[in-house]
Amino acid sequence: MANQDPLSRSLHFHHASAFGVGGQIDRPEKQTIPTQAAIALAPTGGKGSDRVESFKVPGVLSFSAAYVEVGGSLDDSHDTHTTYALSVVEDLNICDVVKADRVVSRLTIYSGAKDAKSEPSFSLSGSHFENLRIAGHSLDVKLGDLSQYDTYGSIDNNSEANRWQLGSNIKDEDLNKEEVKRKLEHNLTIVSGVAKRFQQWQSKTFNPADRSFWCSAVERSNLEELIQKTDLMQFGGILCVPRFGVIYLAELRIHRSHRHFNMIRVQMCSPGEGGITGGGTGGGGGSMPPP
Repeated sequence: MANQDPLSRSLHFHHASAFGVGGQIDRPEKQTIPTQAAIALAPTGGKGSDRVESFKVPGVLSFSAAYVEVGGSLDDSHDTHTTYALSVVEDLNICDVVKADRVVSRLTIYSGAKDAKSEPSFSLSGSHFENLRIAGHSLDVKLGDLSQYDTYGSIDNNSEANRWQLGSNIKDEDLNKEEVKRKLEHNLTIVSGVAKRFQQWQSKTFNPADRSFWCSAVERSNLEELIQKTDLMQFGGILCVPRFGVIYLAELRIHRSHRHFNMIRVQMCSPGEGGITGGGTGGGGGSMPPP
């Protein structure tokens, strides 16, 4: 019989949220794009959903549908509290530069029901792009296998996991090359800023309790191969589009208590300026203190 442990349920706090698309444009015309299709899960679990259809900001953003779902429950058969967040955006179009038939973001969190001190694990299984096109280039972007890094501890204790972090493969000596500066143009400031962030993170000049990881779940070698013979530049899970801006793909922030996952985030630099994020999910959860 399901749900036989009322004490375990009452001591666990579920945490999940999801949104379709939202953003802020600063120029040429300042405007807020209210977050479309958004939902948050109650701490007691359960299920929630939202849906928006046929949204359009002329010349900036459009989609035919965006729908989200969150849920949380106790899985008795596996002694696990399971929390999930799902976001799907269909026929996404950002400034006629970024297009996709479907953007699917799926985040699942697993927390042990018997051992409150055990680390929660997470999975991005099911997250994907369908027919992604950037600046006219069709990109069959694949997400990498993060199964060996499915807990905070497995990442924190393994230097090999650094290769997934944004900025880890951006070298100052490369950015100082005149050829690279010319190609990056307006995008140079953002790329340099990402590199600086990673360098600051490596220096460990912060409170260890606040240590988190800013990553991309994209398989870098796959993306590198896809952009060959294009005018795009790649830095891990970051794509730079000349005279447009910077695109973060499968952006993942890993904290001790929660995860935030954005399938696509666009930071426009020229001729317009602003940011749009799509396919956002987040989740965590844990027991009431003390653990």
